[in-house]
Amino acid sequence: KLCISLYTLYHCTTGISSPSLPTWYYIIHSGITAFLLNIIPYITLIVTSILLLVEARRVGSRQRECLRWRGVTTVLLTVAVFMVSYLPSSALAVAVASGFREVSGTWWRIVAKIQYLNIMANFFVYSLTVRSFRQSLKLKTTELLSLLGRFTRQRAPAPQ
Repeated sequence: KLCISLYTLYHCTTGISSPSLPTWYYIIHSGITAFLLNIIPYITLIVTSILLLVEARRVGSRQRECLRWRGVTTVLLTVAVFMVSYLPSSALAVAVASGFREVSGTWWRIVAKIQYLNIMANFFVYSLTVRSFRQSLKLKTTELLSLLGRFTRQRAPAPQ
């Protein structure tokens, strides 16, 4: 096993050769696999989001009252943020697997950082759309600040 290190990027050769199938077979097979594994989740999210909107509208019209759209908005915003944050990595995976182009480690690191948006954005999506989350957050923050205040008063030196 031979590994050559360029900063933090590693290129490894294992010495295992592929079967004697043509290169184009691997490019097509890996391209199709990458396409299916990266595109099917997005199609599923889009279809289920549309079905959620259709069902919410149907329930709202059947009950003849204002439908509470906060839950629907929360789900749709979460799906949108997920798709925006993971789409670049899926595009790179499909491009590389299809043999379209080689992608440097820098691009993979940038794409990984973009995926963190999904994790960070959930806090803001829930804060904006879920009242009980905001109330719970406010309560826990107040409790923490109260506890911190008691702790600092106990630690403070007595005035002379």
